[in-house]
Amino acid sequence: MISAIQICGQHLNTPPTKYGVRADLVALGWPAFIQQVIQPEIDWLASAGKPRILLHNPFCAVAGWFSFDQAIHAKNANLITVRDFATAWRPITESGVEVIAYLGTLHADKDFEKRQGPYAGDDYMQRITDSVRPLINAGMSIGFDWSNDYQPNSRESESIELVRAMLGDGCKAYIEPAPSLAYPHLYSWDSITQDNLFRAYRETLAFTAHKTGEVVRWVDEIDWGGTVADVASRLAGRYAAILDDDHTPAGMTGHLRLSGYEAKDFAD
Repeated sequence: MISAIQICGQHLNTPPTKYGVRADLVALGWPAFIQQVIQPEIDWLASAGKPRILLHNPFCAVAGWFSFDQAIHAKNANLITVRDFATAWRPITESGVEVIAYLGTLHADKDFEKRQGPYAGDDYMQRITDSVRPLINAGMSIGFDWSNDYQPNSRESESIELVRAMLGDGCKAYIEPAPSLAYPHLYSWDSITQDNLFRAYRETLAFTAHKTGEVVRWVDEIDWGGTVADVASRLAGRYAAILDDDHTPAGMTGHLRLSGYEAKDFAD
């Protein structure tokens, strides 16, 4: 079935506010943001079964990039994104909604690199757990950006395995993008992939020859021109093609909702 995506913070673009926190979240705070922005999506998704929300960059790019440890940076900066986070989100996850908090990659992250080696206090894994603790407390699943090439037995692989073991009942861990044929140790992982990237590299992906975890394909790079109905039609076509592959479509739902589509139209 379809999943909805909300991007909380920006990266690689000119941020709408300091640290890239979206303006309506700054104005509302989490409780009102959930009520006004998230709940209508949940209500719409419910006709297709268990709703799922992908919360991209939940604490925002405080460090200047889309980081794994953004919760720590946001706390140090006293951002609104860490205030009332678990308290606001826990009722949503306890109601049966899966919320996936999508974090940045560990690749080339200086805050983690400096915590390894003989001359540094090795509190690497402590920073990993501190980075995800607010999400665990909120009852969320977790997605790991650019993680499908983490080497076996590497610090990065150990980290995501540790986080997966920490998750609460019914919560899941997702790598990004989908596992490739080159990394068999990741075949079983659930995954999230931008759909254009998936379509470009699908012949190199493990699902073509092996059983893998769930494949979620995020549609964001389409023609957004024309009327709301025009965009909804394009989205509906892409979502239908993803369902034909027995994969899960994910993306914005506003155009579909305004154009009279129902989530059950995209139930698999």
